[in-house]
Amino acid sequence: MQPFVLFFTYYLFVIRLRIDDLDFKSLFLCIFGNKVFVVIAVFCRVGFTEVDVTFDRERLSVDFSFDSCGTVRYAVAPVPKIEKFKTYLFIAPHPDDIEIAVGSTVARLAREGKDVYYLVCTDGRFGTEDENVSPETLVKIRRDEQLASAKILGVKDVRFLPFEDGGMYDEVALRIEIAKVIAEIKPDVVIGPDHKLYPESHPDHLRVGEAVSKAYFMCSNVNMMKSVGVTQIAKPTVLAYYFTGKPNRFVKITKKDFEKTKAAYACFVSQCPPPDNGKSLMLYMRLKVRLNGLRSFHIRADAFRVMNNMHIHCCGEAEDTAIRRPL
Repeated sequence: MQPFVLFFTYYLFVIRLRIDDLDFKSLFLCIFGNKVFVVIAVFCRVGFTEVDVTFDRERLSVDFSFDSCGTVRYAVAPVPKIEKFKTYLFIAPHPDDIEIAVGSTVARLAREGKDVYYLVCTDGRFGTEDENVSPETLVKIRRDEQLASAKILGVKDVRFLPFEDGGMYDEVALRIEIAKVIAEIKPDVVIGPDHKLYPESHPDHLRVGEAVSKAYFMCSNVNMMKSVGVTQIAKPTVLAYYFTGKPNRFVKITKKDFEKTKAAYACFVSQCPPPDNGKSLMLYMRLKVRLNGLRSFHIRADAFRVMNNMHIHCCGEAEDTAIRRPL
């Protein structure tokens, strides 16, 4: 039965499905795809580990990866649905990073009445090629832009750390400051940039992502926190990453959520210089949410690498794609 079902799936999606319109592809997969995958999962008794969708002018290609142990791993250490919680702390290397990566998820969470907080770790002073703008002036501009953008998305509060843009700061000090904010806000979900993104080379993204990971562990340990003069602790439930190359959760977003993200990003005038005025970046953001939608059988979605507290320490299986669940 397994070979027949797999061949049927390949024949249906790869050979017979030849649709050029991107919107119709998304709608087709959303309506029809889920039913097909339920049938396959039942008959094959395997866990879906990955669904990769590529398309060109000729056809839509869907590639499936299976692992017979995937269901067992998932049952033991399930990947949480991050949209099911109440309080969120999004941590950014710079102003505008969250909006570019997962602004529509922020809009959705705020729309649903969730408490969303921002923590921006560096001041963004080097985020321009205009030599006529001083770093001190740009710091103020980008801070105001971030506050205006967060207000549009419905963010409850925005915190700023005093570290300078460019990665020339102590990672331990950064980790401690992040842990202090987590302990104060006590979020259910902590979300930062993925420092294990292979092509990433920006020092702030790498340092902040790693600091978030270590601060997440630190903030729940009372003795670690006391060692830096903090009596409060927090016990968040989920650690998640955006700007990731290995997503295991996709958050469904609506057109209105994305439109709100576009309006929010329009606040970052300093980051949209002429002649392009941010059009290329906006096109990337639009295509990204559509591609993530195709990968998760929604019209639009944001992508995250998500771990629960069992995954973050001594759990090699958490790195295995068998733990991934696109739906």
